[in-house]
Amino acid sequence: MAEAARIHPVPLKIAAGLCFLDAVVAPLTLFLLPPSGITLLPPYLGLYAFIGLICMGGLWFMKRWSILSYIGLVGVNNMVMLKMGAWNPSNIALSSIVILIGLIYFSKME
Repeated sequence: MAEAARIHPVPLKIAAGLCFLDAVVAPLTLFLLPPSGITLLPPYLGLYAFIGLICMGGLWFMKRWSILSYIGLVGVNNMVMLKMGAWNPSNIALSSIVILIGLIYFSKME
């Protein structure tokens, strides 16, 4: 007999809190006004939002690659924003919460 596909239920903390919050916040970054003199920021934020939404989709389906990719995305984002002179501590706030909760559920992901 064929083996039934394993379905991992999405924990409520991930479903309601993280995915919804990040799916709402990520597109809003497209409308942020760039600091004066930084012309590459809007296209970069669009790319960051797009990749972030892909990571949230993977997190919704409980995939390990999603949290690892998100950690890498946040690290690269912080380095780019620091280099552009647009970094501030609030850049890490939401991302840290997503990463922390993702790592808590990492063992339950496939």
